[in-house]
Amino acid sequence: DLVEWHDAGLMFDPVSWQTRCAPATSFGCYRPHVQQRSDGMWVMWLNVADYENAGYAVLTARSPLGPWTEEPQRARLAVHLGGALPYGDHDIRIGPDGVGWAAYTIIDASNGNLHDLVVEKLNAGLTSGTGEFVRLGLGAVEAPSLTYRDGTWYLAYSDPMCAYCGGTGTSYQTAPSPLGPWTLRGAISATSC
Repeated sequence: DLVEWHDAGLMFDPVSWQTRCAPATSFGCYRPHVQQRSDGMWVMWLNVADYENAGYAVLTARSPLGPWTEEPQRARLAVHLGGALPYGDHDIRIGPDGVGWAAYTIIDASNGNLHDLVVEKLNAGLTSGTGEFVRLGLGAVEAPSLTYRDGTWYLAYSDPMCAYCGGTGTSYQTAPSPLGPWTLRGAISATSC
């Protein structure tokens, strides 16, 4: 009922993830997002920011209580083809038509390590992108949060980006479709963190 909550335990044993995501090999694993597919399966994306293979691990389960099974490969996203890395915060969302979308932060090494945001359509299993995407063309932003309400898509994000800083602002844009066109609406707050 979204009012009464109880602790149902861990979604999975964290020990293996703590080892895989230790600071010696990675920036960590974080920001899990979970959605339920139309077939009843649950899908979780987990940021795995290791130095060699940054991206998003995808796990599936028949219940939010698990057991959760990791997909054999990380989410494949169109941005990989352009040389940028999906190396930051993300969100996944299912629209009212049942289509899934990922919004994610990229680092573009070909453009001075510029941080930008991408919104990409997901496959039916919500495990990878389809190659249909839009890059917003922003700079120094991260941590997208994608949502839909009354015919409008909203994308909120840290602006400017400053990981783990106090006082980072939040801006937002709106669009009639996740593929845009996106229109900057302004800042929600100058000190959201």
